[in-house]
Amino acid sequence: EHQPYSIATGATQISGGKGGISGGNYPKAYDGTFGIGGNNAGGNSAKSYGSGGGGGYYGGGGGGVNTGIVGSGAGGSSFISGHTGCDAITESSTENNIIHTGQSNHYSGKVFTNPIMIDGGSVMPSPTGGTEVGHGGNGYCIITWQQLP
Repeated sequence: EHQPYSIATGATQISGGKGGISGGNYPKAYDGTFGIGGNNAGGNSAKSYGSGGGGGYYGGGGGGVNTGIVGSGAGGSSFISGHTGCDAITESSTENNIIHTGQSNHYSGKVFTNPIMIDGGSVMPSPTGGTEVGHGGNGYCIITWQQLP
């Protein structure tokens, strides 16, 4: 028995997004996990629907499906060492046991100064020049090296 159809959710700093729940007899889409976006409904089977979730620090949930509706996957989260609101993991974390520190600095000690993280619904620089709102395809980042005085 399937639950009512629902859309995929985006990832957070501490968990992957939930895959969309498909309606009818369609399969549920997969949840995102650490570093991996969730597969679409049906996964890699011959009958798969919707789109996969975006990758990232934690991946977004994959898209579900319902009669006449194909859901899109949700976005993954980002991590920048030193960025307020980011939640680093410990060096002892493993694939099956991710341990968060509650701090924004990566265990390597490498920390960005004055980082800017822009959500997909806001104006951002485009990799081809100019600006855009949101970005299709592969993600990107811009790193500008500055010599300290």
